[in-house]
Amino acid sequence: MIKLSLFEWGVWQQGKPFIFQITLGAGGSFTLPLTNVAPGHNFTVFWGDGTSNNITAYNDPNIIHTYTNAGSYSIRIKGTCSGFQFNNIGSKLLITKVISWGNLGFKRLNFFGCTNLTYLPSERGKLKLVTSFEDGFRNTGITSIPVGIFDSNAVVTAFINCFYGCTNITSIPTDLFRYNIIVDSFLNLFSGCNKITSIPVDLFRYNVAVTNFSYAFNGCSLLTVIPTDLFRYTVSVTNFTYVFGNCNALITLPDGLFNYNIIATSFQAAFYQCAVLATLPADLFRYNTAASNFFYALASCPKLRLHATIFYAAGEQGTRFLNKSVNFYGCFDRASFSGVQGIAPDLWNCNFGTGTPQKTLCYGSAGNSLTSLSNYADIPAAWK
Repeated sequence: MIKLSLFEWGVWQQGKPFIFQITLGAGGSFTLPLTNVAPGHNFTVFWGDGTSNNITAYNDPNIIHTYTNAGSYSIRIKGTCSGFQFNNIGSKLLITKVISWGNLGFKRLNFFGCTNLTYLPSERGKLKLVTSFEDGFRNTGITSIPVGIFDSNAVVTAFINCFYGCTNITSIPTDLFRYNIIVDSFLNLFSGCNKITSIPVDLFRYNVAVTNFSYAFNGCSLLTVIPTDLFRYTVSVTNFTYVFGNCNALITLPDGLFNYNIIATSFQAAFYQCAVLATLPADLFRYNTAASNFFYALASCPKLRLHATIFYAAGEQGTRFLNKSVNFYGCFDRASFSGVQGIAPDLWNCNFGTGTPQKTLCYGSAGNSLTSLSNYADIPAAWK
């Protein structure tokens, strides 16, 4: 049992503390990663070795504490703490566990680079004032995402790099982002999470304001299934660059994946190097009429069977890209082929009007031939 002085007991009664655990050697020191965020800082920190300090500024000299003995210590903070961000520096390797989020009024929070942090508490609604989770848990050692961690948080605008490089996470909770209704960006959200195997149905159902999904699942190399209508409600998205790049276990795509994303402008490398992707919807990009960037969109996919109607239905060649300058550089480029023969969309027969398409290597390299494309002989040299 922890014994508190009368002073400590008095402070303890004033709201729930933020509690986390650190481990360090004898003579080691820990620095609280405070940042200069309004309204500021005014709290008491109990260092876990029987000592405490009052902190009133992000650069208060007492944010550094040295421990006489080696061991694990539970640090408790009570009061107001607006910004707590490691940002891949300082004492990032010493924290091992967050035990309780407390009620400190965090506005900014990240554990970027805390590779020895393996545990987060399952407490709902405790981070409701955080406005950005940019780099929130990037490159940490957490093994799971607590259910409800972002509940009641309707003010957060960005989850940029939030779980980037979390190589121990195996699953995503259902409704993880249900209450984050004004979030704008999921850039690099789960990029490099190479143990995630599936995505919950309706994961982004309530994120109607989001505009950026670039690199969101890039490098999720064990991901095998994408839910139908994953992006149905995210109608404001403009950027799908590398969204599923390097997803090396993804075999097929659901019908209508991008049907509702009619203002999206970029699908650059969206499925780049999906090594076993074999089938895709016949009208994958048909409704994305605002898109002008398909640079390497389906490149380095050696098993992929192409469809003539990926971009348009039969008879729409005269209008689909009229007066548009579209980047098709390397769109279907591949060095080898080991799948079922398909047919190339006849982009060379499209009327671009005043537009100037980028054609180079669209059907380039040895993986595109009569073996992989039944109409390969019809493709002009400028598109190869």
